[in-house]
Amino acid sequence: MKLVKYVFTLLFLLVFPSVGFSMPIQPQHLLKLSTSSEVIVFGKVQSIEKLPKKEDSLSTSKATINVFSVLKGEIASQQIYVYFSPSLICPEPPQYKKGETVLAFLKSDKQDFPDGYITAGLSYGTKALPPEDLVIYKERIQEILEINKEENKTLKDKQIIEWLVRCIEHPATFWEGAYGLFDKKSFTFKIIQRPGKKAEFLEDSLLDMLNSEQRIRVKNALFSSPTIDAGQLILVQMLKTDDDIRFLPFVMEHLKKSLDNPSYDLDKLMLIVGERKNNKQAIALAKDYSNISTDEEKKSLIERKKLLTSFLALVEK
Repeated sequence: MKLVKYVFTLLFLLVFPSVGFSMPIQPQHLLKLSTSSEVIVFGKVQSIEKLPKKEDSLSTSKATINVFSVLKGEIASQQIYVYFSPSLICPEPPQYKKGETVLAFLKSDKQDFPDGYITAGLSYGTKALPPEDLVIYKERIQEILEINKEENKTLKDKQIIEWLVRCIEHPATFWEGAYGLFDKKSFTFKIIQRPGKKAEFLEDSLLDMLNSEQRIRVKNALFSSPTIDAGQLILVQMLKTDDDIRFLPFVMEHLKKSLDNPSYDLDKLMLIVGERKNNKQAIALAKDYSNISTDEEKKSLIERKKLLTSFLALVEK
């Protein structure tokens, strides 16, 4: 699972000259990866070879992959080469480890690597999955490749929406579906403008593309989740004005579970609870929580516990 900060912010990062200057990329979900990649393979990394560093460039390594199955495109041999730069810091590079089996989303770079591939979506384009999750990923990939053949844009968008809902309904692909639904650039439809709302109001606009049955399925998948990770947080943000009676208990239960080891990003959930309860004191505590320094982790943790305890006592009155 990718860090929450990649879901909500894209920040420039200046690094040492020897590494280079770069910036994060937008999270690459399964819908986007399946479309942007030329080849999708599942295989085992046989070896990693570090290549001589060229002048004014990042160090490059070559992964040799023994391909078990090809989900998209064609390959000339069951053994392929994938080139990547492990020294890249931001954005995060793809990960290839000797002996590991991976699902890899690849594209060609004939100019620099005529005998191999590079990874689409960098770190998002390699997935080391347990067998049971791999089965689900293969099914979803085969489905979306078939959907992408549809020439009628309106019908295609409807099929993609249903596909994203199915992704959300399985824990293995929950984040893929949630971020895909969040990412309006994945679709060709025009964003709906509701009365009194701005056309770019992402949360309401994309949820309006779901029919009533799909919306129920999405909420059922969310509220049955044992925790709130990056994917669940996306849906919580999108559903923060929804009147489902399960919403507040779900968020509150997660906050209570987090008391022993509250993470730095709970302020988002605290703010939503404060706003839904129209509690100015709770909103202020959520903002105070977001301003806690992370310089000293031990001290920061103590402050987060104290603030979260006060917050829960306040909103549960």
